[in-house]
Amino acid sequence: MPSLSLTSAPDALRADAAKRWTTTPDTDPAPGQLWLLSWDGAAPVAALLTAVRSTYVLAMPVTFDPAAASDGEAITNAERLGTPLVIWHRLETGLGSFLLHRYIGDVATADDVTALRRGHRGEKVTRYDAGAGNDTTTLRELVNTFARLCNIEWPSEADGDAVVDTEALTAARVTPRLFAERTGLPTATALALWTNELTLTAEQARIVTDAFAGTVEHALSVPNDWITTSLADPRVKDGVLQVAEHTSSGERAARDLVRSSFALAARTPSVAEQRRSAIRDAIALLLQD
Repeated sequence: MPSLSLTSAPDALRADAAKRWTTTPDTDPAPGQLWLLSWDGAAPVAALLTAVRSTYVLAMPVTFDPAAASDGEAITNAERLGTPLVIWHRLETGLGSFLLHRYIGDVATADDVTALRRGHRGEKVTRYDAGAGNDTTTLRELVNTFARLCNIEWPSEADGDAVVDTEALTAARVTPRLFAERTGLPTATALALWTNELTLTAEQARIVTDAFAGTVEHALSVPNDWITTSLADPRVKDGVLQVAEHTSSGERAARDLVRSSFALAARTPSVAEQRRSAIRDAIALLLQD
């Protein structure tokens, strides 16, 4: 199963869908939509969204070759995008919203999505034609691709994005003063960590974990504020990839850099006046020479 391209759409797509394939989206993700997914500038697969949450989506992989559909996979007609689609409904899984890159079009109604999700649970899908192929090569490749995408996390505690779980510690009656006393960290550092203004270094994560091992089950978490949510919006993904290219880094490092640069961008009027959003300001600031 060949990877898809961010710069050219499959030949059979209708002109309007092909244009959206290479255009920064301007729509909110919603069930029934087809999206091109990407990470680190590579586009491994397209996906049908079946549910949308604040930081992740449920999705089913979609391919463009009906002949490769193994037994039972749902095949759409060509009227919505100009070419039939194979919806691999048995592979529905959760994916980070930050993987959404390009909105291609609406390809399923609410009733369609319901039927496909029932098919994922083992019921027969009656609203679509069914594949009848015996070759499971594409199916196996999609299983591996979706498993890999599902395991990509941002922010990720394992990749140095951990912050103090202030909510859990507060529920355990830990105060900022007690946090500083138990960790032995300088007051200014302890306060910045307590308010999640700073992510934890590996040594600080060890100190915090050890200090509250008997107080809470998990003293660490990952950022879940509006900056993080905004950076998961597909409308800013092209800007994040521009930062990655500009800094010769990967997408994860670029996202971390934009996040850490947000405060500076917010204090820079010359940039803020030229952009519509603070996140775009942060990206623009990083791209300045």
